[in-house]
Amino acid sequence: KYRVRNLLTGTERSFTLRVRDIKGDQVHYDNGNVTDVVGNTIKGRSNDRPTTYSPASILYAFPLRAGSEWPFKFVQDSAGRIYDVEGSIKVIGEEEVEVPAGKMRALRIERVARWSERGKENKGVNTMTYWYSSATKRAYSGSLIGQLR
Repeated sequence: KYRVRNLLTGTERSFTLRVRDIKGDQVHYDNGNVTDVVGNTIKGRSNDRPTTYSPASILYAFPLRAGSEWPFKFVQDSAGRIYDVEGSIKVIGEEEVEVPAGKMRALRIERVARWSERGKENKGVNTMTYWYSSATKRAYSGSLIGQLR
């Protein structure tokens, strides 16, 4: 069960995510999403549109170690709108975070993705900060941590 709060708008949404099947190196969820075995998205929804990522939209590359940094590049197809995305992910270091289950140590990860829409002038940069807990094998986003502090 997840609860996500948008700190800009103050809106909140809750959802339950269940694994339906594991096929080879893909995890299929009951909501139609598909990830690789470490949680990088292959198929999902973006702005309520079915979206695929080729290769997967990278959030993790193990082993996660403080100071590690790696580039990524993928193509995102969001209901026929095609985006070229490239960027980098950096593991900043371990921090103590507080979540509903209590305080835990987690790795702070920062991700910067530059995108451009094919055939249009649309482009931009998305930045994301999230924490990965090896104890729970889950990520916690900046909006979740900010909400729970």
